[in-house]
Amino acid sequence: MHFNPAGGQILTGSFEQIVKLWDPVRGSAERILMGHIDNVRTVACSADGRIAATASYDGFVKIWDADAGREIGALHGHYNSADLVTLDDEGKVAVTAGGDRTVKVWDVGSGRCRVTLSGFKDRVRSVALHTGLHRILTGDDSGAARLWDLDTGREIRGFSSTTNLVKAVAFGPDGLVGFSGDDDGKVVKWELDTGKRLLTIPASTLHVEAMAVRADGKRLLTGCSDSMI
Repeated sequence: MHFNPAGGQILTGSFEQIVKLWDPVRGSAERILMGHIDNVRTVACSADGRIAATASYDGFVKIWDADAGREIGALHGHYNSADLVTLDDEGKVAVTAGGDRTVKVWDVGSGRCRVTLSGFKDRVRSVALHTGLHRILTGDDSGAARLWDLDTGREIRGFSSTTNLVKAVAFGPDGLVGFSGDDDGKVVKWELDTGKRLLTIPASTLHVEAMAVRADGKRLLTGCSDSMI
């Protein structure tokens, strides 16, 4: 699920292979986007809500004109499922992760893969993008969060505080700090340039599944498998 504040719409994917754009006030689906042939794993939108991206077990990431409800492109490069997708604010750059243990950076307009991030020992569970500093943050099943250069695909630094899955990662607004959430139920705040652990937050007794940072960096929202936010 993705909420777009600019357009006031909610984008959802499902095991029914379809994507819906919802009006949160009316509680009704305004558009239904069809084209995937397997479960839709994740969805994302540009900042203005006009471009949407969806990742599916069918191995494709599809790009949509959200206003028209029309497919305008498809990214295919993961030889297994496409598990994760995120977009930059303008909807011009997509970062995807797949079951093949790779992360790819795409030019949305041309459908060209710019660079592939490889070397993961386990499945990638989470990905975040900071276009201002040209950085990517990933979390995987090895218990590590990793910082990458967006342009070259080079790993800058790894961060590890657990042997369990890291299912959620997020950048602070300035891109200088990052957060990782793991199956231990804790969130760790990192100084990204040095790798220093700044803070450990006991978020849950169970797994941290999702995470978001407020625009001013003063609040952190977590979603956990104990059904608590």
